[in-house]
Parts: sequence; C-alpha cells; structure tokens
Amino acid sequence: MSYLSVDIFLKNRTRYSQKLAEKYGPQKLSKGTINDLELFKEFLAIMSTSGSSISNITYSLPDYICWSDASSYGLGGFNHEGLAWQWEVPKDLVGRISINLLKFIASVVTIMISLNEKEKDSKILAFTDNSSALTKPKHWSNTGIRSSPTYRY
Repeated sequence: MSYLSVDIFLKNRTRYSQKLAEKYGPQKLSKGTINDLELFKEFLAIMSTSGSSISNITYSLPDYICWSDASSYGLGGFNHEGLAWQWEVPKDLVGRISINLLKFIASVVTIMISLNEKEKDSKILAFTDNSSALTKPKHWSNTGIRSSPTYRY
C-alpha cells in the first residue's frame, strides 16, 4: 500500500475538479472536499506559526531506539540507553487478556518511558513483533485519541 502526502492528495483532488469544470462547466465542491480544505487550512495555520523541524522533513537517524514484547505471562521493553522495564501479568489474568493488547500496551509504555523528559522533536525507532501494535497509532485519528494527554508520544 502506498501513501500520498497531503499536498499531493489535495492537488490531485483539485485537478480532478478543474477537469470536470472544463468538461462540464462550473462544479460545486463536495462536502468532503470542503472539509479537507478546511482541515488543510488549519494545518497551514499551525505550521505557519509554530513551524516544523527540518528533522521531520529530511531523512535522519533516530535519536532513540527501543524494543518491546509481551507474552501471556508478562510484558516489557528496553531502549538503547539501557533503560528497561517489565511487568508480570497477575495469575488470575493469564490467558484472559489478548496477546495483541499486551503487545500494544508494551509498545506504548516502552515509547512513553523512552521519550519521558526528552526534547520535543526527538525521533524514536520502536521495534515490535506484532503488526497490530505497530499499526494501531495510524488509526488513532479516527478514535478521538488526539485529545488524550499522551497523544504526543
């Protein structure tokens, strides 16, 4: 699966609307297109006032690397600085919690611990062996988690 950047997506959408207008006359923008343009205006307003680190735009190496894993009996993680943590699943919960949930929790906790009190624009490379835990943050924007205090991690 390939991903388009926001600017390419909006340009393609605008060009499509322009082609329709040239072929069939003036066109009304769909509600979705209007919403996307409004969102893009909000992004531009934020970026024009707060800026973006060049490190987020160009290829660069991560500042921190961490690994996490879980089993039915426990979970844990560590980073390249030697900081490590582990938690044993209580015996009455063994086998009752999804392994995907445990691996996801392990990845989130490891990232949060690794980034605790670090610089704002730090880049982290987080390894996990679970595709559900790895791809979950991609879907957070649809769940309202952006309003959570931990979203910055």
